[in-house]
Amino acid sequence: MLVSELTPGERLRVWRFRNGWSQEAAAQSYGVSPSTYRRYERDEYSAADTPYRVLQTLTDVERCFILRRRAGLTQAQVAERIGRSRWFVNMVENGQVTSNLVARYFGL
Repeated sequence: MLVSELTPGERLRVWRFRNGWSQEAAAQSYGVSPSTYRRYERDEYSAADTPYRVLQTLTDVERCFILRRRAGLTQAQVAERIGRSRWFVNMVENGQVTSNLVARYFGL
């Protein structure tokens, strides 16, 4: 998966996670309200209206997060399928645990 394949909202979400920010902190960085920023992340505005942040590459953790969201799966559902806890999947997605179980599940 390439950065160019992400929606503008997905790009913003990855950018925000990389900075370790809440949606409120990201909204403040942009000078918009938190509700407006949430709409940006949900792609409720056209791409031309969404602030663009440059992302050069995606990590496997970021790819897994995007693929899980696109598949409409919860962390609990992925956890069940790989035989781990939802907490474990959450820790992997937040970069607190290194594991290739989730990446293998998504074929990475």
